[in-house]
Amino acid sequence: MSGQYRYNTGLATYLENPMNRKKKIKQILTKKAKKANSKLAPKSTKPRYISKAERAELAANESSEIQSDAT
Repeated sequence: MSGQYRYNTGLATYLENPMNRKKKIKQILTKKAKKANSKLAPKSTKPRYISKAERAELAANESSEIQSDAT
């Protein structure tokens, strides 16, 4: 039994398993890369969501403007 495995207390220690350490480092670097890429990516061209109440209010304003222009 190797010395690095002898004192395993059940907690994930730095020397618990070299593969786990490599995996964790890779996960961290991948996560950082994804965040950096998402910040550089262009913003969505999708229009802003307008709630049903706001749409009704805008429609009422437009109809009142049309009526005032007609008179």
